[in-house]
This record gives sequence, structure tokens and C-alpha cells, in this order.
Amino acid sequence: MSDLVGSRVELATPVSQRQLQILANSTSAAEDRMALERFSSDEIFKSEILDKRISILDILEDFPSCDMPFATYLDMLRPLSPRQFSISSSPVATTTTLDSSYGGTVIASITFDVHEAPARSGNGRVFQGVASTYLATRSINSKLRCFVRATNTAFRLPADPETPIVMISAGTGIAPMRGFIQERAEIAKAGVKKLGKALLYFGCRDYEKDFLYADQLREWEKMGAVETRPCFSKRGPVGQHQYKHVPDRMWEERAELVSLFRDGAKIFVCGSASKLAKSSADVSKKIWLEGHPGKSEEDAFEWLQRMREDRYVSDIFD
Repeated sequence: MSDLVGSRVELATPVSQRQLQILANSTSAAEDRMALERFSSDEIFKSEILDKRISILDILEDFPSCDMPFATYLDMLRPLSPRQFSISSSPVATTTTLDSSYGGTVIASITFDVHEAPARSGNGRVFQGVASTYLATRSINSKLRCFVRATNTAFRLPADPETPIVMISAGTGIAPMRGFIQERAEIAKAGVKKLGKALLYFGCRDYEKDFLYADQLREWEKMGAVETRPCFSKRGPVGQHQYKHVPDRMWEERAELVSLFRDGAKIFVCGSASKLAKSSADVSKKIWLEGHPGKSEEDAFEWLQRMREDRYVSDIFD
């Protein structure tokens, strides 16, 4: 039973208006029933339920007079949705083995941040990310229910290692970029003398706490696999010029980016759809407009849309 509730269903999905009515009908106290019916009304449902992400479980805890069979509660829950993570290693640098019990075993890494924040309900509860919390509590040799899905065919390193690339990421969005850089490092180890230039724009808050894979990136820089261009919104290294945000640094270094793009560079973006992806697209259009006097914002938008087919590809998340 604990496995069913803990790993098969969504417990934190906001309760629906229809479900509120079912809960109200299962409530013995008239006062509680009236409150639940009020919550289900169109006037306050969004502000009191959706915006605060009040779940069925929250309602059951706050209204103990609501008494319903466990089977009814279980039937109201949605199946647990898969959580997707980008693999942060290259198959060139890892191994794949066969296991008679579990089929193919792929050795790979993922990069995740444990999400924990005050519950929007304001009841003193703490909201914890489902997948990130689960992964953080696993131990060595733990087995996970997961599957590997092929990436967007465009979101892959160019076949020619001499093709320059520009990688733009923030936070755990560095995951696929680490895989790309690791693969370039392996190519360099194999004796390829000439690699195209690779820039990694990476944004985080604090260079000591949030600069993921900093030591590895320094080693890969020495090999010529990447040039790292970090940005720190809160605290950067003492005595060094500090860029706070990735788009600001891209704009300041736009001459180099334009030169690389003219040489055939491919651009990869991984991060928040509403933050990094939007700001990176905006600064890219701004750079293009500077080099095309007389063109409009609409022209820049159309240009970027054409580039998205092959040369400006994104792996974004909410």
C-alpha cells in the first residue's frame, strides 16, 4: 500500500471543483461542508485553491469531518507523471552492459536540484519536489523505475568536431552541456588535434555553492574542450569582473558570438522556459538586429524561428 501511494499517484495535484463537491458531500459537519462548497465556487476557486495549490490531502487534513473510503480517495488521484531529466554524461565516456535480470544497463549521470520551498497554502507545510527528493534519498546500488528517451535529433553535437558551438545554460540546465563537453574531451583524448571553439555560458547564484562541475570544467578547459563564461547573480569570485546574468555577458561579447555564428556555430540552450530561454532568445534577436539596420522586431523573430530548425536548438523546462 505504501508503494502504491508513494510511487504510483500524484498526491500534490490541486483539487478540482468537481472533487471539492465530492469531498463536501462526504463531510458530516455542516460548517465544513459549507466551506468546501464555497471553495468550489467560481468566484474563489482560483485564488483559494489553484493559486495555493491545495490538494485533496490538504483538504482531508484541514477538514477531519470529511470521511470517505480510501478507495474513493485513491480513485480521485491522478497516476504519477514521469519526471524528465537530461542525461549529463556522454555515452562515449561511459559504458553499457547487459544484465540478465534487468536487460540493458546504462551507466550515465543526471544533474538535479532538490526542490524545497514553503507550501503556497501558507499552512506551515513544506513543499518538496517529488523526483528530486526521491533521488536525493537513494543510496548506492538503489534501483530506479526509469526509461531513456531519445533526444531531439537537432539537440546533438555537430558531426564535424571542428564546428564551433555555443552552449547557454543556467542551474541544472548545464546537464546536457556537460555531456557535450565530456564527449569533446574524449575526442581530444583520442588524438583529434583540432576542435571547433566551444563556449559555455553558465548562470548561477553563488560561485562557491552553485557553480556545478567547476573543477571538471577547469580540467576540460585545459584540454581545449570548452571555454567557460560563468555569470553569478549573487556572488562571484573576489577580485574578478562579475557578470550577473548570461544575456548581459552575451551582449557584451556579441562580436565574438557573431564571428562564431558566421563560421557556422551551432547554439544550444537549456534552462527555464520563462527565464533563460526567453532572455537568451531576446538577446540573440537584439544582436541580429544590430547587424541588420532597418530590420524590425518581426524580422528578428522570423530569423530566429528559421534558426530553431537546426542552428539554435533548445531543451527547456518550466
